[in-house]
Amino acid sequence: MKPLFFLMLLSIILYSNTFGQQYSHEFGEVNTIDFQYVYEDDKNAEAIVLYDIGETKFKRTDNGFVLHFEKRTKIKIQSKSALEKFLEVEVPYYKETHKIEKVENIEASTYNIENGQITETKLLKDAIFEDVINENWYVKKFTIPDVREGSVIEYRYTVESPFFVNLKDWEFQWTVPTAYSEYTVKMIPFYEYVFILQGTNKFDEQKSYTSQGMKRQFGSIEFNDNVHHFVMKNVPAFKDAEYITSVNDYIIKLDFQLARIYPLTGGKIDYITTWPDLIKELDKHQYFGDFIKKSEKQFSKSDSFVDIENKPDMEKFEYGVNYVKANYSWDGRNGKYANKDFKEFEREKTGNAGCINLYLTGVLQSMGLEAYPLILSTRNHGKIIESYPFSSFFNYTVVAVKTNNSYLLTDATDILNSQFRIPIKCMNGNGLIIKEDEEFWLNLNPNFISRTEKFFKISLNENLDSIRVNEEIKAHEYEALYFRNRYYNDTEKLDEYITSKEIFGTNNLTVENANDASKPYILKFCGTQSAEVYQNKVYISPFLNQVVAENPFKQETRNYPIDMIYPNSHSFSSIISIPEGYAISAIPNSFNFSNELADINYAAFITSDNEVKISGWYTFKHALYHQDYYSKLKYFYMEIIKHFNQQVVLEKET
Repeated sequence: MKPLFFLMLLSIILYSNTFGQQYSHEFGEVNTIDFQYVYEDDKNAEAIVLYDIGETKFKRTDNGFVLHFEKRTKIKIQSKSALEKFLEVEVPYYKETHKIEKVENIEASTYNIENGQITETKLLKDAIFEDVINENWYVKKFTIPDVREGSVIEYRYTVESPFFVNLKDWEFQWTVPTAYSEYTVKMIPFYEYVFILQGTNKFDEQKSYTSQGMKRQFGSIEFNDNVHHFVMKNVPAFKDAEYITSVNDYIIKLDFQLARIYPLTGGKIDYITTWPDLIKELDKHQYFGDFIKKSEKQFSKSDSFVDIENKPDMEKFEYGVNYVKANYSWDGRNGKYANKDFKEFEREKTGNAGCINLYLTGVLQSMGLEAYPLILSTRNHGKIIESYPFSSFFNYTVVAVKTNNSYLLTDATDILNSQFRIPIKCMNGNGLIIKEDEEFWLNLNPNFISRTEKFFKISLNENLDSIRVNEEIKAHEYEALYFRNRYYNDTEKLDEYITSKEIFGTNNLTVENANDASKPYILKFCGTQSAEVYQNKVYISPFLNQVVAENPFKQETRNYPIDMIYPNSHSFSSIISIPEGYAISAIPNSFNFSNELADINYAAFITSDNEVKISGWYTFKHALYHQDYYSKLKYFYMEIIKHFNQQVVLEKET
């Protein structure tokens, strides 16, 4: 009995120690339990966030307060695919005139098990560096050392900010499972925030209370912190990353927005406003409404204005957009406001998106057109929540011109885009037109179809071991813009693109309309591709494997809308010459499908004794689909892959 009792007691002690170790969230406390941890609902996850803990508090300084944010994170690396994702950590920070956020106290370690012992490799100072995002945003980066498959990594840092608008949001969900996520915010009575919870309607733990102990003092006011504590456990990985605007639009997170300020002198300053108040504020702003007025005044005195003032409205519109594109250059930066004053912009002829499009608004207004600035949030900046009137939701300005009962949208930053189109990055829900005494939202999703057409002429060489290819690609609307921005008429880049399609020996490469956005982008070339020959049969893929071959929708269900950015159509037409002494052994089956969501059409037929023609096209009719249509869209892709990748089989005649 005694040995048995001893073993039972030892088991209880080991279990007790294991239980305690498993739930330790202190920095630097790494043990074998961390390496053994299994996330039961996703055992094959490439990594697991063991804990992610953050705290924001108002730290007293000689000049008042700063926001002090601390974060510590521990991650278990379970596969090689996770190395690239978690090897480098990026911490963005903000700078404005003489104020700047500070990223400090960076520590990181990698833990590995070697010869049965846990080893630690610490971050070196020379692995910390900085990068510039734009004039206001910078990023501090550090590379975690000696990370391998099976490692446990841990890091922490602090951020101090004089910008009270920038109270840190908190993301409870990652693209890998999170075992434990905790965020604590310690508020003071001089600043009031609202928080927006996204992706769920509850926490595993939530409590709000007034801190105990010695009171703090600012001026004549004594106070205790108001503490808000949020915890979520066993948060699943975010996996629906295909066909969405931004992961940040859908993951489980808390978003904080400054609502009002209570000065020591009394009263209050409302930071949260109404949309009409925001419109009035922008209309009077030096780098927004005032910039437009100066632009209008300046252009109305120019010789260019005299040349166009009596022309039809549409001619004025096109002239105005082309004038700005030809005489002013975009510096590559987004912006809701102009990033320099009008005189500086006029002198240097370059500026951010705010400068370019606010100036264009003034130019069009000077010609008598009903033009307004439209503010929006770009796709990577996140969607606008229209029930919360915060200026910070917006980061970009385009131009809306009223024609009859509708609006034309334009943007003069991209010289390769049409005068009648805005950039793809701007297609993100609704935008707000800045028009006095009117709150008007405009949907930014296009309702016209962008098309790509591919034409193939295929024949076999004399030895029947390779295929001769003549191909023409014709792209329209945003599909054309993709080619213009990515390749223009750069033959070296285009040759790399063609080679990626397994077509080699490219020659006779020509590009048409590379710089004319009013016409389709056309690419023509010749080349060769290896033939697939087996037992006197030649197998030919009519569209040369240039159709989607893998279904992008891999999940069983979908919790979020499917965002295709714009309605799109892809057509393929192939004529295959049958060599002498060969006959058609197999020809693909035809297929036809159409409903309110999509069209699919595929047909194959013999045109003569020595030719066969294959044609197919598919169209997704909407830019945005509700998640309820996910299974249908998944089925459409299955049918496209099934039919459009069929082969023509030629067999040697006996």
